[in-house]
Amino acid sequence: MDWNCITWQIPMPLVKAELEILPTPFPSLGDSETHVWFLDLIELQQQASELSALLSPDEQERAAQFKFDRDRLEYTITRGVLRLLLGAYLQSEPQAFQFTYNLWGKPSLSTTCLHFNVAHSHNFSMLAFNLTCSLGVDIEWIHPNFSIQNLTQLVLTDTEIQVMSGLPSSYQPLAFFQAWTRKEAYIKALGRGLSIQLNTLEVGFDLKAVTLVTGLVGERHLLSKRSSTQDDQTQTSLSLKDWQLMDFWQIEGYAACLCVGNSSNFERVLSTCRIRLIP
Repeated sequence: MDWNCITWQIPMPLVKAELEILPTPFPSLGDSETHVWFLDLIELQQQASELSALLSPDEQERAAQFKFDRDRLEYTITRGVLRLLLGAYLQSEPQAFQFTYNLWGKPSLSTTCLHFNVAHSHNFSMLAFNLTCSLGVDIEWIHPNFSIQNLTQLVLTDTEIQVMSGLPSSYQPLAFFQAWTRKEAYIKALGRGLSIQLNTLEVGFDLKAVTLVTGLVGERHLLSKRSSTQDDQTQTSLSLKDWQLMDFWQIEGYAACLCVGNSSNFERVLSTCRIRLIP
């Protein structure tokens, strides 16, 4: 797989009026493509009022229930942009969508084959879309003062703990968050919410990527800079029954993962993955 096909495209300058925050022309979504978007929640705060107006009454009610302004803004901005993106993909009014939710709270649209998933952490959100199979995403902020020891037993299997403990201490937080985002993305792709304990899943670590990230602090294009050897392909995507996982390190200080079903040509899905940042 040619990692150069995974592009990091910055949309046209943000236009403040009328919520024109999506790139023009808007990219079409092919049958075997996956589009991944990252939202800069700080930059989008000034659009929060307009984005809030796109939400349904139940979404606005949920937003109002957040205790802290930060959490309310994150939810409002992410949901608002989700509606904008859905509207652009489906050529419909963003306000018109009526989400349905499964038993674990995963949203979907019953009137279309478009699959999507959303995650947010700290100052960024991650959204992914495709037309062929269920998917899940997760993004986690790697807090510089966060002690992974407090969560290791809850997130990792005994084997993973043993492997991680053998890594240099500077690599361990990145390995931990890589495994965490992989597991969360997989569970979200299943649509199972918090019903599956993370320490019952074993996903392993991409030790080569962890080494790269640690050695290139400040780089935003780590994946696209990797060589396209067969070893890299094996290290970056792995099989978990009928699912495939892909790691993202594009946002400095964050680990992120995409999980998609293996019902289509996954190499094609990865090679046509489009990564964009808003704004």
